[in-house]
Amino acid sequence: MKRFTMIMMAMVAIATAAFAQSKIYVYRNAGNTVIIPDSTIQGMECSKVDSQMVTHTNYVMQIIKTASGDVKIPLSEIDSISFVNPIKQAVNLGLSVCWASYNVGATKPEEFGGYYGWADPTGTKTSTNPSDYPSANPPSNISGTEYDIARAKWGDTWRLPTYKECKELADSCTWTLTTQNGVSGYKVVGPNGNSIFLPKAGQRYGTDFKYVGEFGYIWSDTIDTGMDNFAFSLSFGILGSFDIHNVFDNNTYLGMSVRPVILISAVTDSASNIAQTSVKLTGTVKCTMAHSTISCGMFYSTQSAGVKSGTKIASNSSGDGTFSVSLIGLIGNTTYYYCTYLMIDSTYYYGEVKSFTTKDYEKAGDAVDLGLSVKWASCNVGATTPEEYGGYYGWADPTGTKTSKNLDDYPSANPPSEISGTEYDIARAKWGGDWRLPTKVEQRELIDKCTWTWTTQNGVNGMKVTGTNGNSIFLPAAGERIGTVIDQVGTVGDYWGGDYYEAATIYATDLNLISSWHGLYAHPRCNGYSVRPVEK
Repeated sequence: MKRFTMIMMAMVAIATAAFAQSKIYVYRNAGNTVIIPDSTIQGMECSKVDSQMVTHTNYVMQIIKTASGDVKIPLSEIDSISFVNPIKQAVNLGLSVCWASYNVGATKPEEFGGYYGWADPTGTKTSTNPSDYPSANPPSNISGTEYDIARAKWGDTWRLPTYKECKELADSCTWTLTTQNGVSGYKVVGPNGNSIFLPKAGQRYGTDFKYVGEFGYIWSDTIDTGMDNFAFSLSFGILGSFDIHNVFDNNTYLGMSVRPVILISAVTDSASNIAQTSVKLTGTVKCTMAHSTISCGMFYSTQSAGVKSGTKIASNSSGDGTFSVSLIGLIGNTTYYYCTYLMIDSTYYYGEVKSFTTKDYEKAGDAVDLGLSVKWASCNVGATTPEEYGGYYGWADPTGTKTSKNLDDYPSANPPSEISGTEYDIARAKWGGDWRLPTKVEQRELIDKCTWTWTTQNGVNGMKVTGTNGNSIFLPAAGERIGTVIDQVGTVGDYWGGDYYEAATIYATDLNLISSWHGLYAHPRCNGYSVRPVEK
């Protein structure tokens, strides 16, 4: 008699008060499920009378008594009954596929579930004739096909594991013999620390059961082409003094456990565009399981052990394919740890934890006291001497790498009005400390309170700016970068400030100088200009 019969017999004459759950689920061999609200159930019993009113020696009919009448289902058509609709949880072990948390026909990890012959999608055959599984000329691989019991019972894209996936579980995981809720089996820990439990359910030969509590077997999808009527399974248990967990072949007519797999992957790719305070992170995710909600992105932290509880940044990806996110406001010369996440409904799946180290800050110039409210740097960002031009930076680009003419890249269609000292400040990003872009007020102070002289320093044209206390700085006429073209070198100098231009936000304020003039101006945010930092 099938494994569920004892369960059914124990339910004879159960009263309505015994049903604490909201529904009862009757899982049928054909793959469909009968769901009955417990509020309508008046009792359950097994009967020896079949649908044709023929009385048998054994129980043949499950009867669920409801307010609207009896629901009668032949025991031979029932796979299992549960008062809880089990959640088919996919466990990411850090392997090529996710493994189910329990067997087909079970509702929790330590339950044995069903005993199925290879390539029997009905789950009902107990024949010892190999031609019944599924024929005298079976396909060599059945995962995801019409012969796959995992696909037939669970749907979605759950399927039998392949030979390679069974070997991966055997070889790439740590196996520990243990008991769970009194059931002997193995705790299988993946490379990422997550685990599943595989009970030693034994096997079925015809209608007899063997090796229960001694060995466990998990069917793969692969037939052994070198031996007639044999297919490969993952087998585990103690043989003599040897602890075995490996893939062996078995007769296709043997009834054995099925532990489905599904493709849910979260891959953490390498970091790129690493700067002092920013980085680009890329990941690849894939989900073939039905879901209500899905999202993906990155977790990151300065602590390797705290990545998954660190800062979360979501992507705009649909949850299938490659995505990228950009991090800004990071600390220079600091190691960060990160990993891809894929969240399906309320469950997270994680990729490998990787790391990157932000670039060290550039050597800052000297702070020159001009007798003003702030001190001005002795050289430009990207330079090491006063007359060097340094870099050409778009406004609000802390990476210093952008050459786009799209204003939305600097930093958006609705830019902040003041970026001095923020995560968008290239001076703070490159030099760290208290260095920052000057504000418009501080640039105006430099213009109004200092003496400006057009001159040449070590062959470079520019302005000597002398403060109220007699100290001075030199601002070279470095020209400008438009897109990737640098022009007007030696004749014009433009120096970004931290303020956008109120009258037209496609512009930002800069300090402009030529041989005969100097003052505040406004230019498109995408233009590449010099940066001369200040600090208190």
